[in-house]
Amino acid sequence: MIHEICLLQISKYRFLTFIYTRIIIRFFKRRIEIASYVESNLGRDERIVYKAQVSWLSQFWYYIWGILLIAFFIGIIFFIIAVLNVMTTELALTNKKVIAKFGFIRRSTIELNLDKVESISVEQGFIGRMFNF
Repeated sequence: MIHEICLLQISKYRFLTFIYTRIIIRFFKRRIEIASYVESNLGRDERIVYKAQVSWLSQFWYYIWGILLIAFFIGIIFFIIAVLNVMTTELALTNKKVIAKFGFIRRSTIELNLDKVESISVEQGFIGRMFNF
């Protein structure tokens, strides 16, 4: 009897955690979709061909420094920086141009028309090569 009550409480806790998680994900997903820089700056007859995002592994050194300095509460700042870098970067390829948006408060954007692109440079570090990001 006591075992069944404990199982019911655990399953109730899991259910509530699942519901709260779903609500938070839907809220932030809607907020991100509404606030999308790329979608709000599409030109006439322009459509998104491909959207990309920054890999969480690209923030590897922020995680390392965050773990090393968590005892001094400075590590939390490194974790916040890593999350903001990933969440506030938008990359998109449309049928007419390449768009990149970086930043949260201070925004930096790059928009290149496809007919003006002459060369592309890719820089990939050792860890990026190992984990293919």
